[in-house]
Amino acid sequence: EGRGGGGRGRRGLWGPWGSLSLLHSCRYFMNELGNTISAKRERGLITFHRWVMKLPVKFAKKLEPIKAELGKALSLSCELSQPEGTVVWRKDGTILKASKHYLMQEIGAKRVLVISSLRAEDKGEYSCETRNDQCTIQVTPTGTF
Repeated sequence: EGRGGGGRGRRGLWGPWGSLSLLHSCRYFMNELGNTISAKRERGLITFHRWVMKLPVKFAKKLEPIKAELGKALSLSCELSQPEGTVVWRKDGTILKASKHYLMQEIGAKRVLVISSLRAEDKGEYSCETRNDQCTIQVTPTGTF
């Protein structure tokens, strides 16, 4: 069989994980994606285990300064290094919860916080945080109602 077929040959095994020689009873290797694979041969059976190493989620694009006008909606957006990733939005260090006033969106790798009808009390430091990175911006509403 070919490389992608997960076949078995005289020299070892191959498949989407790469190739593996089973000269020892248990063998570990790391493929190009950083995944660790182990194979164990016992009594004619071969068992595979795979551990996936997740890459740290960082910001590809950080929060940028934006005009904040009282009474209007304000969108703060940043982009993660990968589409999968959880973020926490904070204002002055306090975690924000989704509500009518704070709308939180995930669009691919993009994360957006929409503040509806900006008020004077919305002034402060906003941050978007992952486990491995954070970006912050100061929001100062201008204008009058």
